[in-house]
Amino acid sequence: MRLPFFSNTKLTFAVMGVVAKKSVDEKTIVNALEEITHRKEQLVNFDDKSNLEIIYYLLQRFHAIHRDQLVELQP
Repeated sequence: MRLPFFSNTKLTFAVMGVVAKKSVDEKTIVNALEEITHRKEQLVNFDDKSNLEIIYYLLQRFHAIHRDQLVELQP
């Protein structure tokens, strides 16, 4: 699977955080989601777009879980 957007450091760390199931700060996740949306609009190749959509979905799920955990931890 070719991932053309891995040159972006923030996006790479956010994706790595999802894959490793480790905590990533919210700003990094939001930046990554915005970067994926921006890059997806520029792509023409169907496979690249599909890859980005899968990563976007994973980041969204991770973000939702991350937010839920933060809410539970607050008094």
